Amino acid sequence: MKKNVILQGDCLPWMKTFPDASFPLILADPPYYRVKGEFDFAWQTYEAYLDWCRDWLAECARLLPYGGVLYVFTSRTSTR
Repeated sequence: MKKNVILQGDCLPWMKTFPDASFPLILADPPYYRVKGEFDFAWQTYEAYLDWCRDWLAECARLLPYGGVLYVFTSRTSTR
């Protein structure tokens, strides 16, 4: 695996290409649900957004070894 590479695009297809426990640290700044910019309106419902979050978080769990660290940036603004 190459180091110090930026992968651009939807995270899920990229995440699925890496072996289990391959990242000791994951730093994530996912899109918000109808809070900030244009991309944040990609989901039609809050439930669809939560399904997407469950998918990428499950991949994070798979990619982190025991003792790995996940940092997730989010918004303090409520959308419900």
